[in-house]
Amino acid sequence: MTDESGPCLTRRRVLQGTAAGAATVVGVGSQHGPTQEAKAIPPAVAAVGVYSAGKVGVGAGVYLRDNEVVGSNPPPEGLTPEVLNNNSYETLRKRHSNNQSDFIDNKNILEGISHPAYAEGKVAAIEALNDQESQNDVYDASLPPVDDYETTVLSNFYKSWNETCDELETISQRYSDHPDAGIHEVIGGTSGEVQQIEKVEPELIELPDGSEMEVDRLWVEYQSQSGDMSYGEFEFGFDHHTTDGWGSGNEPPLTISYEDSEEFDILDIDDWEEIRDLIHDEFAGVRAGLNNWVSGVYDDVQSGDLDTEELLTPREWAEISDEEVDQAIADLMALNVAVDLDREAELYLHEADATIYGSLGVTGNTSVSAGDTIDPTATDHTYYINYDISQGRGEWTGYQDGLDGGVLTITQEPFEDVQFTVHTVAGETAEFDHSELAHDEENGEWTIDLSPQLDDSITEVDQIEYRSNLDETQYETIRLEQTFDVVTFVDSDGNEHDSAQFESSEAHDDSNYIEQEEWEEMKQRNDELIEKYKESQQNQAAGIWPDLNVSGFEAPGLVGSAAAGIVAVVLFLTALASAYIRLITP
Repeated sequence: MTDESGPCLTRRRVLQGTAAGAATVVGVGSQHGPTQEAKAIPPAVAAVGVYSAGKVGVGAGVYLRDNEVVGSNPPPEGLTPEVLNNNSYETLRKRHSNNQSDFIDNKNILEGISHPAYAEGKVAAIEALNDQESQNDVYDASLPPVDDYETTVLSNFYKSWNETCDELETISQRYSDHPDAGIHEVIGGTSGEVQQIEKVEPELIELPDGSEMEVDRLWVEYQSQSGDMSYGEFEFGFDHHTTDGWGSGNEPPLTISYEDSEEFDILDIDDWEEIRDLIHDEFAGVRAGLNNWVSGVYDDVQSGDLDTEELLTPREWAEISDEEVDQAIADLMALNVAVDLDREAELYLHEADATIYGSLGVTGNTSVSAGDTIDPTATDHTYYINYDISQGRGEWTGYQDGLDGGVLTITQEPFEDVQFTVHTVAGETAEFDHSELAHDEENGEWTIDLSPQLDDSITEVDQIEYRSNLDETQYETIRLEQTFDVVTFVDSDGNEHDSAQFESSEAHDDSNYIEQEEWEEMKQRNDELIEKYKESQQNQAAGIWPDLNVSGFEAPGLVGSAAAGIVAVVLFLTALASAYIRLITP
C-alpha cells in the first residue's frame, strides 16, 4: 500500500481540535442539481453500482426541496457510427443511474418522507389551535404544508421522467440525421427493433397544491422481429398504455445495450408507477394521521399555550446552509435515517478496492460491528456514508499490463485529484496525475509516457496504486450498493470501538405526544443552542469555538475548529429532532 506518513486532515482530528485549517464541507444533494466531476474516490466509485464516475447523489434532497433537474447531455453531432453508439449508450446509462439513485432504489427512504410532513402539518395545526379555530378548520390548516410537501416530491419525480424523455428523443434525432448508424444498435425492445422515438402531446397532471405540470409521453416505433417489415408503435406515459400493430397494450421498457456492455432497461413504466403510487400512499397516510390527531387532541389542547414562531421544523433544519452543516447528512436525518456522527467508520469497498472514512448512516434500527461484511442488496436496510474523499486510497486495476516504450495505457476513466503510483516488474516506480494523461476519445483510453521516470521503458506494470492529492478535507455523501467490510469505528477522542448502534427517532403517528413540561425543557435547550451557535459564528474568524454546554448536553473537547462546532450543532439538532417533531399535550 502507499505510504501514509505525513500530516492528514481527518474528521477524527477535526473533532479533536488538532487539525490545522478549516474543513471544506460539501453537501451532495440529489441528481437534480449540479453534479460533481470525477474526484478522489468519487461517489460513483464508492457506490460501485450502476453509477457513472463523479455523477451520483443520495437522492434525499428530492424529498425535501424543489430541485432543478440535471440537464440533458446527448451525444454531439458529426460522430462516427461507433462513437455515436458508445456515447448514446453512456448517456443513457448515466441517466438510468440518476433515475435509480433518486427514486427507484430509494424505496427505504420513501418511508421517511412522512416524518417531516407530519411535523409541518402538526405545527400548522397548533397555530390554528392557538387561534381558537374550529376542529374542521384546524384539520384544514394542517393540510397545505402536506400538499406543498407532496407537490415538491412529485414535481421532482416527474422532472426526472421528463428529462429522460428529452434525452431519448434527442438521441433518436441524432440517429435520424446520421447516414450510417441506426438507433436499434443501442435501443431495443421486446416487440422488435426500435426505429424512432418522439415526444407527443404531454399529459397535464394536477398536483396536490392545485398547480399543474406537463408530464411527457413518448411515441416509439418498432420494426417486427420476424423481419416481415411490419411496424408497430407504443406510447409511453403514466396510466397511458396504447399500442397500434401488435403488443399486449402495456408498453415494455426500452432495453439499452451496446456490444459487451451491461444491458439495462430504461423507462420501465411499472417501476415508475410503483414509486409514484408509494408517494401518494405515504402522503395519504399523513393526512389520515393528522385527521386522527386533530380528532383526538382538539378538546384537550388549549389555544395559545404554545408559541410556534421560534420552532425549527425538520425541513428548515435540513435547509441550513451547506456552508454550516453538511446538506446531505441533514437531508438524511430529516428523513429519519440514523447517522452516527460520534464515531467515524473505516470501510473497505470490495469492488473498488478502496478504503474510505466517514459517518455511516442506516435506515431502520440495527447494530454494525467491526469485522462485518455487508452486502446492502441482501439486507432490509439502506446504507449511506458521508466520507472524506481527500483520505481515499486504493489499487487501480484499469490498465494494460505492458509498457510500450514507457507508454502506459489506462482503460478506465481515471479519477481527478488523485496521485497515481506505478510499480513495474523491474522494481521501478513512476508517478502521474489526471492532468498529465492524453485522452483518446474514440478508443476510450488514456495514455502517458513514463519513460523519463524509468530506466527500463520496455517492461510490464506490476501494480498501480492511487491516493488523493487534495489538501483539504472534502465530504461527499453516497449510498453504498455493493459489498463492503467494516474495519473499525473511532470516536472523537481517537478511541477505537467494535460497533456502532443505529436507531431512528420515533416515527410520527397519531398518538405520540410529549408532556408540556418536557416540551418546554426541549424548547429551552433549542433556544440555548441557537445562542451558542451565534456565539460560535462570531468567534469563527478567530478560530475559537466555545465548548457547547447547554442544559442536559455537554460536548467537551469540541473546540478549536469550525468543523467541530458544525458537527456538534448537527448532533444536538439530531437529539432535538425526535422531541420537537412529536406533538404536544399539556
